[in-house]
Amino acid sequence: MESYNIALFLGLWIAAFILTRLGLSRMFKMAGLSPILAWVPILNWWYWLKLVGRPKWYMIGMIIPGVNILFSFNIKLDILRSFGKFKFWEQFMGIVLTFAYFPYLYFDKKLKFLGQGADKDWKIKHIPVGTGAREWADALLFAAYVAGGMRALYFDLYQF
Repeated sequence: MESYNIALFLGLWIAAFILTRLGLSRMFKMAGLSPILAWVPILNWWYWLKLVGRPKWYMIGMIIPGVNILFSFNIKLDILRSFGKFKFWEQFMGIVLTFAYFPYLYFDKKLKFLGQGADKDWKIKHIPVGTGAREWADALLFAAYVAGGMRALYFDLYQF
Protein backbone atom coordinates (compact mmCIF):
# COMPACT_ATOMS: atom_id res chain seq x y z
CA MET A 1 0.00 0.00 0.00
CA GLU A 2 1.26 3.46 -0.88
CA SER A 3 2.12 5.81 1.95
CA TYR A 4 0.93 8.89 0.05
CA ASN A 5 -2.03 10.04 -1.94
CA ILE A 6 -1.13 12.72 -4.47
CA ALA A 7 -4.76 13.64 -5.20
CA LEU A 8 -5.49 14.23 -1.51
CA PHE A 9 -2.30 16.24 -1.11
CA LEU A 10 -3.04 18.44 -4.12
CA GLY A 11 -6.65 18.94 -3.03
CA LEU A 12 -5.61 20.08 0.43
CA TRP A 13 -2.79 22.24 -0.92
CA ILE A 14 -5.07 23.97 -3.46
CA ALA A 15 -7.74 24.58 -0.80
CA ALA A 16 -5.16 26.04 1.62
CA PHE A 17 -3.67 28.17 -1.18
CA ILE A 18 -7.03 29.63 -2.17
CA LEU A 19 -8.10 30.29 1.42
CA THR A 20 -4.88 32.07 2.40
CA ARG A 21 -4.79 34.12 -0.80
CA LEU A 22 -8.30 35.43 -0.17
CA GLY A 23 -7.20 37.16 3.02
CA LEU A 24 -3.83 38.15 1.61
CA SER A 25 -5.45 39.75 -1.45
CA ARG A 26 -7.66 41.92 0.80
CA MET A 27 -4.65 42.93 2.88
CA PHE A 28 -2.71 43.82 -0.28
CA LYS A 29 -5.63 45.94 -1.50
CA MET A 30 -5.96 47.77 1.83
CA ALA A 31 -2.22 48.53 1.79
CA GLY A 32 -2.42 50.03 -1.71
CA LEU A 33 -1.12 47.06 -3.69
CA SER A 34 -2.96 45.20 -6.42
CA PRO A 35 -4.89 42.25 -4.94
CA ILE A 36 -3.93 40.20 -8.02
CA LEU A 37 -0.33 40.13 -6.75
CA ALA A 38 -1.37 38.00 -3.78
CA TRP A 39 -2.36 35.16 -6.12
CA VAL A 40 0.96 34.86 -7.97
CA PRO A 41 3.17 32.27 -6.24
CA ILE A 42 6.69 33.41 -5.27
CA LEU A 43 6.14 36.90 -6.74
CA ASN A 44 3.71 37.62 -3.90
CA TRP A 45 6.57 37.20 -1.44
CA TRP A 46 8.32 40.21 -3.03
CA TYR A 47 5.28 42.42 -2.55
CA TRP A 48 4.56 40.97 0.88
CA LEU A 49 8.07 41.97 1.96
CA LYS A 50 7.48 45.42 0.50
CA LEU A 51 4.15 45.73 2.35
CA VAL A 52 5.64 44.92 5.77
CA GLY A 53 8.89 46.83 5.23
CA ARG A 54 11.40 44.00 5.27
CA PRO A 55 14.65 44.41 3.28
CA LYS A 56 14.83 43.07 -0.28
CA TRP A 57 17.45 40.46 0.63
CA TYR A 58 14.73 38.60 2.59
CA MET A 59 13.62 37.26 -0.81
CA ILE A 60 16.77 35.10 -0.89
CA GLY A 61 15.82 33.56 2.45
CA MET A 62 12.29 32.89 1.22
CA ILE A 63 13.52 30.64 -1.60
CA ILE A 64 15.97 28.56 0.48
CA PRO A 65 14.29 25.46 1.95
CA GLY A 66 14.51 25.40 5.73
CA VAL A 67 15.50 29.06 5.97
CA ASN A 68 12.15 30.06 4.51
CA ILE A 69 10.46 28.60 7.59
CA LEU A 70 12.15 31.23 9.75
CA PHE A 71 11.55 34.04 7.29
CA SER A 72 7.88 33.17 6.75
CA PHE A 73 7.34 33.28 10.53
CA ASN A 74 8.68 36.83 10.56
CA ILE A 75 6.72 38.15 7.61
CA LYS A 76 3.48 36.57 8.80
CA LEU A 77 3.98 38.19 12.18
CA ASP A 78 4.80 41.50 10.48
CA ILE A 79 1.69 41.48 8.30
CA LEU A 80 -0.51 40.66 11.28
CA ARG A 81 1.01 43.56 13.20
CA SER A 82 0.63 45.81 10.16
CA PHE A 83 -3.11 45.24 10.39
CA GLY A 84 -3.37 45.69 14.16
CA LYS A 85 -3.42 42.04 15.18
CA PHE A 86 -1.40 42.20 18.40
CA LYS A 87 -3.16 39.65 20.61
CA PHE A 88 -1.49 36.29 21.12
CA TRP A 89 -4.43 34.26 19.80
CA GLU A 90 -4.57 36.41 16.62
CA GLN A 91 -0.88 35.92 15.99
CA PHE A 92 -1.06 32.20 16.82
CA MET A 93 -3.91 31.71 14.36
CA GLY A 94 -2.20 33.81 11.69
CA ILE A 95 1.08 31.93 11.94
CA VAL A 96 0.06 28.35 12.70
CA LEU A 97 -3.39 28.22 11.10
CA THR A 98 -2.88 30.68 8.27
CA PHE A 99 -5.27 28.80 5.99
CA ALA A 100 -8.08 29.40 8.52
CA TYR A 101 -7.23 32.88 9.84
CA PHE A 102 -6.44 34.72 6.60
CA PRO A 103 -9.91 33.95 5.14
CA TYR A 104 -11.35 35.24 8.43
CA LEU A 105 -9.45 38.48 7.87
CA TYR A 106 -10.97 38.72 4.40
CA PHE A 107 -14.39 39.18 6.02
CA ASP A 108 -13.20 41.20 9.04
CA LYS A 109 -14.93 44.60 8.86
CA LYS A 110 -12.53 46.13 11.43
CA LEU A 111 -9.38 45.27 9.45
CA LYS A 112 -7.28 48.40 8.91
CA PHE A 113 -3.76 48.90 7.56
CA LEU A 114 -1.67 50.69 10.19
CA GLY A 115 1.71 50.75 8.42
CA GLN A 116 4.80 48.65 7.82
CA GLY A 117 5.01 46.22 10.73
CA ALA A 118 8.77 45.64 10.37
CA ASP A 119 9.71 49.32 10.67
CA LYS A 120 11.48 50.07 13.98
CA ASP A 121 9.81 53.43 14.56
CA TRP A 122 6.42 51.93 13.74
CA LYS A 123 7.02 49.12 16.26
CA ILE A 124 7.84 51.59 19.03
CA LYS A 125 4.69 53.57 18.31
CA HIS A 126 2.18 50.74 17.81
CA ILE A 127 3.22 47.50 19.49
CA PRO A 128 2.07 47.29 23.10
CA VAL A 129 4.62 46.36 25.76
CA GLY A 130 4.46 42.62 26.39
CA THR A 131 4.28 40.87 29.72
CA GLY A 132 6.70 38.16 30.81
CA ALA A 133 4.08 35.51 30.07
CA ARG A 134 3.55 36.91 26.58
CA GLU A 135 7.29 36.88 25.89
CA TRP A 136 7.45 33.20 26.88
CA ALA A 137 4.38 32.37 24.80
CA ASP A 138 5.93 34.08 21.75
CA ALA A 139 9.20 32.21 22.23
CA LEU A 140 7.42 28.86 22.59
CA LEU A 141 5.29 29.54 19.51
CA PHE A 142 8.40 30.35 17.48
CA ALA A 143 10.21 27.24 18.75
CA ALA A 144 7.25 24.98 17.96
CA TYR A 145 6.88 26.54 14.50
CA VAL A 146 10.54 26.05 13.65
CA ALA A 147 10.75 22.56 15.17
CA GLY A 148 7.64 21.44 13.30
CA GLY A 149 8.91 22.86 10.04
CA MET A 150 12.36 21.34 10.40
CA ARG A 151 10.88 17.99 11.37
CA ALA A 152 8.63 18.00 8.32
CA LEU A 153 11.42 19.17 6.03
CA TYR A 154 14.28 16.94 7.19
CA PHE A 155 13.04 14.02 9.26
CA ASP A 156 9.60 13.03 8.00
CA LEU A 157 10.96 12.59 4.50
CA TYR A 158 12.71 9.43 5.53
CA GLN A 159 10.73 6.31 6.42
CA PHE A 160 12.22 3.34 8.17
